[in-house]
Amino acid sequence: MTGPLRLTHDGIRLLLESDVEPYRRRDLDAELAGQFDRLCEAGLLDDRGRVAKDARHVVETLREPAVRMEIEAVVGRTGRRWYAALGDTHAVVLSPPGIALGPGVDAATVAAFEEPPPAEFDVQIVPKSWAPVAACEWLGVGPREQRSGEHEVTGPIDVTALRRRLADATEPPPPGVTAALWSQPLLMWGLRTEPGDAHALVLDGGATGLWAVTETEPAVTLVPLPPYEAWRMILAAITQAYRAN
Repeated sequence: MTGPLRLTHDGIRLLLESDVEPYRRRDLDAELAGQFDRLCEAGLLDDRGRVAKDARHVVETLREPAVRMEIEAVVGRTGRRWYAALGDTHAVVLSPPGIALGPGVDAATVAAFEEPPPAEFDVQIVPKSWAPVAACEWLGVGPREQRSGEHEVTGPIDVTALRRRLADATEPPPPGVTAALWSQPLLMWGLRTEPGDAHALVLDGGATGLWAVTETEPAVTLVPLPPYEAWRMILAAITQAYRAN
């Protein structure tokens, strides 16, 4: 293929079902026929609609992963979902466009974002050790200046105010947080791996860095999370899931 493999959920189902009973292209509607062509071009199906021999590990990993890793992100007024199925040697990553905040993006733009999740997502087939790298790339976890946090967050903050702020940049800062953080383009993401129950919740505070979020209703506590600690957190969640398998 000349570019990334992009599929819909129906395209993934087509791949999995083809392992049981291959489809003939002429029997598919136009949308599924397009997915069929992409699967063939990517070498996952042969021209007779059967799962290619070299692609068996992909189907097996999708059907019965050793570890499932999911990231749910709140971006403005909508959400995005990243998923990876990890096997013994490989991982299959399903990702929509990344949520990393680029330079020049302001708080109001992020808070007002409401595009629905796209129907298609990128499919990456990578060594299992690359899955956390793909997750960090999607999240925008990388080198970033991280201050101590003592000037941005002075105590627990109201969780309902934080939820409102994610979708409304005009929400005033509640007690416990300063404008230095509140005025940043904010988004939140949660990570979970299975088996087991490893999970984490993180606030991306733009120029103020990443923040680990601990929910203690009706408040949340924010603790500075340097990027290397976020990386270690993701690795630990994957390791814990493999050990629980």
